[in-house]
Amino acid sequence: MINNKKIGVVIPCYNTGDTIFKVITKLPNYVDQILVIDDCCPENTGKILSEKIINNKIKIIFNKINMGVGASVLRGYRHLLKFDVDVFVKIDGDNQMDSKEMISLINPILSGQFNYTKGTRYKTKTNLKNMPTIRYYGNFLISYFSKITTGYWNIFDFLNGYTAIDRNFVKKILKHNLDKRFFFETHILIILNILGAKVKDVPVTIQYKNNKSNFNPFLETKNFLFKNIFFFFMRVIKKYYRQNKNFLFFGMIFVSSIINLILLFPNLFLYNEVNSVLNVPLIFIAIFVVFYFIYDYLDNPNK
Repeated sequence: MINNKKIGVVIPCYNTGDTIFKVITKLPNYVDQILVIDDCCPENTGKILSEKIINNKIKIIFNKINMGVGASVLRGYRHLLKFDVDVFVKIDGDNQMDSKEMISLINPILSGQFNYTKGTRYKTKTNLKNMPTIRYYGNFLISYFSKITTGYWNIFDFLNGYTAIDRNFVKKILKHNLDKRFFFETHILIILNILGAKVKDVPVTIQYKNNKSNFNPFLETKNFLFKNIFFFFMRVIKKYYRQNKNFLFFGMIFVSSIINLILLFPNLFLYNEVNSVLNVPLIFIAIFVVFYFIYDYLDNPNK
């Protein structure tokens, strides 16, 4: 407990085995509840831990089938709500994250300045040197796409799973159908943007030596690309129309579309000039795109 606020930790586990002991023994004393989610782990993480329970703060939940990291974290959030936890921290069970840095994630939330904090590896030179090449460039590329998708333009390293969130926003996000697998960390930020949450990037260190990741960049690239495109449009519609009824924003889309149609019709059907179709209207499309990015940047909840 910190400042009379309960701290709960969720640890989703898949292919972690007895590494979970290293993670738990390093957790700070101020943690009030520790929830380990065995996501049908083939290395029997939950069973191994249950046979050697370290303290009464620990609760183990077993998923009957592999539900994914997102589903496991959400299940952990729901359970910790029953214990009146105020700040919910998510840390992985592979011992890559430094639990000493947890306080850096918690303090911005306890101060009331932020609702959600997440780690970033791109603000520490040591991390950049030690990060495997494929992860460095893969995360770098995904992060730029995710800035557009989530609308959090000042956030980076969207695949970083070292996070903390306050109780109020846990209740809010649980009402949404969040992604159950690796896109979870990005999807939660999309929902938080719609809800108007303030998010902070916190520099953290990651230990890669002798640790393996369940995230396969080659298999997930197409999946992430598709979901980034789909959820980008979902966020725009939900935030600027359904929720805020921002008719100025959608009025710009309507006017831009009408202008493009007016310019396209005579060039394509009367004069059959394909080159004109590809030139003049694109100017108006470019103007709209620039307008959107400026508008969305200024509408960032962190602003």
